[in-house]
Amino acid sequence: MKDSNITVTWEVEEDIEKYESSQFIYETSGDVFIQDGDIQSGEKLHIAKFTTYFANCSGARKERADLLEVFDAHSQNMYEYYAAIYDPRHPRFKQRLQNLFNWPISGNNLFVVDRLEILPEFRGYGFGLKIIDFLIARLGLGAGLVAIKPYPLQFETNVGKYDQEWTSKMRLGDLSKNEKQAFKILQDYYSKLGFIKFPKTPYMVRRV
Repeated sequence: MKDSNITVTWEVEEDIEKYESSQFIYETSGDVFIQDGDIQSGEKLHIAKFTTYFANCSGARKERADLLEVFDAHSQNMYEYYAAIYDPRHPRFKQRLQNLFNWPISGNNLFVVDRLEILPEFRGYGFGLKIIDFLIARLGLGAGLVAIKPYPLQFETNVGKYDQEWTSKMRLGDLSKNEKQAFKILQDYYSKLGFIKFPKTPYMVRRV
């Protein structure tokens, strides 16, 4: 599938009449398709789904919104990112996180690659890295930091972010049952894009 063309589609829905603290966090969910060079019909194959979040902390500060409330109002998931990454005394990244890098992080906006689910028949071709790299460049513009949680999907207790038919196609039961090994493989995989482990947290981070 070296000659495959990858295309990405996504939807963003916002209620412009309704103000909430959580609206400083923008969710984008979408689908990934490929058109393989070997497929003469030009048919596009659905290979993956994704969800990302952009936390507009600069915008929140301008509106004098409390960052803790912004993340907490959105979801437990995003609150956990806030608690791990941000300094509760100041609207900025924790100093020990900034110390991981050779120079200061620009701004305090955060881009989270929350989920990327690739169907089993399309794994092993490097699509995941290409997709994540594209999402960071296209949807993470304006963020100072990118965060990701390397958690193998087969160990999730609450699966089904997407529809049941898709979850069934993922065949999560076929994936490795060795939890320690699965985590290590995923961490090594993300490190190829420059992500590094943020000690004492479940997250990996990189600059945009």
